[in-house]
Amino acid sequence: MSRKMMQRTEEAILVVDHSKFGVTTFAQIAPIEQISMIVTDTGCTKEWIDALHKLDVEILVGEK
Repeated sequence: MSRKMMQRTEEAILVVDHSKFGVTTFAQIAPIEQISMIVTDTGCTKEWIDALHKLDVEILVGEK
């Protein structure tokens, strides 16, 4: 269902806390390149922020 919804949308926004970065799971809904924006907390490292910017993914870092 999530994959189908992403196929039909113009913009996909991922809301995730910093502890999820770098974690591998058994399922993938979409490649990171299909994400328009990521909203996360201040625990997100500069390395992840820089890597996401290189992939042209906008990242918004808010308070915990």
